[in-house]
Amino acid sequence: MRLILVLLLLPSAVMADTLLCLGTRPGWMMTIEDDTVAFDYLGDGRYTLDPGLAGRADGFSSHDLITARERWPVFLENRACRVVRATLPISIEVAVPSSAGRLPLRGCCKWQDRSDPQSGS
Repeated sequence: MRLILVLLLLPSAVMADTLLCLGTRPGWMMTIEDDTVAFDYLGDGRYTLDPGLAGRADGFSSHDLITARERWPVFLENRACRVVRATLPISIEVAVPSSAGRLPLRGCCKWQDRSDPQSGS
């Protein structure tokens, strides 16, 4: 429950259009700003997104999260997504490698920007 509150009430450190994402089972968090990704899943990591986000696109988009050794598919879709006790406007799926092949991590996202009253700016 605390994880969702962190996502929904993120402080003013978010300064530009940033996509904030949260997944459960297993728990993970991700922030995406342009082509920069901070992914907290089994430890913090900083990665590149290819192609980077080009604003708030409608519909579906496909990207790759680039790690030191691999490219992990990332799929974003403007579709209501329920996580914990909130409904967020964007669904996300990240295909991370596992011993049994690709493991789909699913979650929900929302946009945060300077003009958002929750950002404190």
